[in-house]
Amino acid sequence: MTTPDPMPVQQTADWVAARRAMEYEEPEPFMRDPLAALLVPAGARAVIVGMHGMGISTSAAVIRGRLGDEAVLRAVAEGGRQVVSLGAGSDTRAFRLNLPAELAYFELDLPGQLLAKSRRLEAFPPRCHYTIVEADLTEDWVPALAAAGFRAELPTLWIVEGLLHHLPLPMCDWVLAGLSGASAPGSRFIGDAFDTEFLTCPDNAPVVELVRSMGRSLTAIDDPVAWLAGHGWSAEAHRADRLGTAGHPLLDEPVPPRLADAQTGLNHLYATFG
Repeated sequence: MTTPDPMPVQQTADWVAARRAMEYEEPEPFMRDPLAALLVPAGARAVIVGMHGMGISTSAAVIRGRLGDEAVLRAVAEGGRQVVSLGAGSDTRAFRLNLPAELAYFELDLPGQLLAKSRRLEAFPPRCHYTIVEADLTEDWVPALAAAGFRAELPTLWIVEGLLHHLPLPMCDWVLAGLSGASAPGSRFIGDAFDTEFLTCPDNAPVVELVRSMGRSLTAIDDPVAWLAGHGWSAEAHRADRLGTAGHPLLDEPVPPRLADAQTGLNHLYATFG
């Protein structure tokens, strides 16, 4: 397998941080991340504004962030003791959510990605037992997680947000097989994936072209629910463009109209193992 280029990976994390920092400045933010602004490099906000000018929605970065927050809090409320965030990027949940000190929270990303984030957040100690795992998801990453203290016998919340559509399909299968093999019954999965409609919908042409101009491509999974089921997961797929009306089981409020421009063909996935 081919290792992802660290530069585009970091670039994407920077853009997500910028979008979440901008959301926090809204009068009524849908996702509240007061630490995101500390992770935004010069120029990242201008990129987000430029995307909006091109007709590219960035609402997914906010919506999936809120869904991930709610998934972590629900897991803790239900007695969960272990969270793993794959390709964690600019996520700040371990530093800002009200989490129990004994919660084992692992973040896994390419070498250097997470240490740089921790240095920027050094004034905000983690709220839980936070561990960085430097590993390449295209390689045998589960042993590195286990060596860091991960316990496969415990139900785990796996956070896989904004990751799958940037990986080739065989690599998506590899990642899912790895986390499924390390999942105890009752584990949860929260993430998102494109289906084939995303790549064919004319409204999404600007973002597809932008990604291609960067020398990259986007991956679609034909049937994300069936894909997860093939690895032992009972899954729900909630279409991003319907969350304003259909809602989501993790939310007690609808997605606000200003975020209702989410892209057709983007599915927010929530699943239980076993």
